[in-house]
Amino acid sequence: MEGTTKRTRPKQIIIRMTETEFSTYQNRLKQSKLTAQKYCLRCLLDNEKINVIENMPDLIRHLKGIGNNLNQIARAVNSGEREPTAAVNELGNGVNELWQLLKQFRVAGRTAKTR
Repeated sequence: MEGTTKRTRPKQIIIRMTETEFSTYQNRLKQSKLTAQKYCLRCLLDNEKINVIENMPDLIRHLKGIGNNLNQIARAVNSGEREPTAAVNELGNGVNELWQLLKQFRVAGRTAKTR
C-alpha cells in the first residue's frame, strides 16, 4: 500500500436510480450549487432540507426595487416634498407588494420540500 493516501472519508455507498430519479437528482444538484458529495451528505446527515427556489433572482430584484421605492418615499417626506399621508399610502402599497412576493416565496419553499 505504499504511495497511497489515507482518505478522511474511507466509507463508500453505491445507490441505483431509474433514469427519472437520476435526472431529478442531477437537476437538484445543479440548482443547489454544491458538489455531489456535499449535497448528498447534507441531505443524508445534516437533517437539513435543501430548498431550491427557482425564481430567487426575480424575488431579490423585486425586493431591491421595493426597498429603493421605500427609500425614495422616505427621502421625499423628510425633505418636505411629499405629504406624509400620500407617502404612507405608497408605503402600504409597497408593503402589500412585499407580502405577495413573500407568500410566493413560501409557496415555492413548500413545493421544493415536497419534490
